[in-house]
Amino acid sequence: MSMCPIAALAQIGNPGFEDAPNFHLWSTFGDAQIEGSSLGSGPIDGVNQALLASATDGTVNANVVAGTGDSEAQVEAGLGISGGSLATFSGSQIVLSSAASQSVTFAAGDKVTFSWDFLTNQTYNDGTANSIAPSLNWNDFSFLTLAPSGNPSQAQIVKLADTFYGYVNNSSLPGGFGTGLTITPSTDPFISETGYQTYSFTVQTSGTYILGVGVAHAVLTGAADDGVNSGLLVDNFVVTPAPEPASIIGFGVLATACLRRRRGRR
Repeated sequence: MSMCPIAALAQIGNPGFEDAPNFHLWSTFGDAQIEGSSLGSGPIDGVNQALLASATDGTVNANVVAGTGDSEAQVEAGLGISGGSLATFSGSQIVLSSAASQSVTFAAGDKVTFSWDFLTNQTYNDGTANSIAPSLNWNDFSFLTLAPSGNPSQAQIVKLADTFYGYVNNSSLPGGFGTGLTITPSTDPFISETGYQTYSFTVQTSGTYILGVGVAHAVLTGAADDGVNSGLLVDNFVVTPAPEPASIIGFGVLATACLRRRRGRR
């Protein structure tokens, strides 16, 4: 029996973290938890989302247990990126970090889209004099990594957001400055968030990659660690293949041939 071939499509396993309570098909490092809607932020799709945090103390929401991140070296090894690259990227020391990663085989032109929400206790603006502006001394950040398997020197790191997200230095504004961060619901262990955003990128070269997302507690060299932490919510990874014109034509011819074969068997 002859069969018409079907092109293999790249897939990210457990893309919405619905295989709870564990991170099925994902590798995790540091403080990584599966959360539902009790945080008051997300999820975007389904009933679960991933929470990665530099640390959580477990006192705000019973569904968010106490945890702590790993060292920079541990997280970088898990992400398949060069040692020290997160510190170099940020310009600060990485005190704690947490991440999730998965090995995925992509084709050139594949478009990857996912939803993310950066959370932090480093800064907040409630419109009052009690508001705390961000500081370069403690500029925690969230990130995406894409590392060719076995080739960490070619890894890419993308900042999703840091504590200066939407920051405007203007003392006449409520709270003394402007920010793109908003106050979270009281059930969230972090006080400020970007709210869910969408990030997309297109894979340039076919191959197997380690796809990673994470968050880092960053302290500027010479500054004392304030012990204040941040987190990242992620959800709904989607891979969209980019068909090439030649592929579309080829598929049309192939489909016609298959149809003729089926008709010929009647």
